[in-house]
Amino acid sequence: MARTVDVDLVNSFWRAAQEALSTMAELKVGRTKVYVKKTHELEDSYYAVIGISNGLIGNCAVSMSEPTANCILEAMTGERGDHDFLMDGIGEIANLVTGGGKRHLAEEGQYYFDISTPTTLFSPPGKSTKIFNPGGTICIVIECEVLGQADTLPFSIELAFETEDSESLERRKSKDG
Repeated sequence: MARTVDVDLVNSFWRAAQEALSTMAELKVGRTKVYVKKTHELEDSYYAVIGISNGLIGNCAVSMSEPTANCILEAMTGERGDHDFLMDGIGEIANLVTGGGKRHLAEEGQYYFDISTPTTLFSPPGKSTKIFNPGGTICIVIECEVLGQADTLPFSIELAFETEDSESLERRKSKDG
């Protein structure tokens, strides 16, 4: 039986990222690609992950390079910062995306869950760092970029959730809808 991730789940977190960066940083973001992640490698230097439990199991992570983090955080706060500033900032961005996704899904009556505080990680450029998602999850990556900047400023949202077989997903949606 095919294992799936609800597209509404993915779109809720994408919409939360757009709203957060538009409201908090007055930045527009675009989505460049969505795919299933097949490796455990971190692709960016700054990474924040928030656990999701009690109803939905998985996590939401945001990752970006130092230039992207500096651009977003300078737009949010009006200042540039050091490594600690960027680590705190990536955690706050992950909070905004995960909290916004949670709010959208609850408003739509689709999913209810709890979120943890963010865990932030730094992977120096050129160093291979791996992160493992909870067992039984599939990781969907939403590749994004900050629009309207002179340089390309990419970032990613990674959503790892327990999968559902197509039949149980349809049962849940028809029962709840």
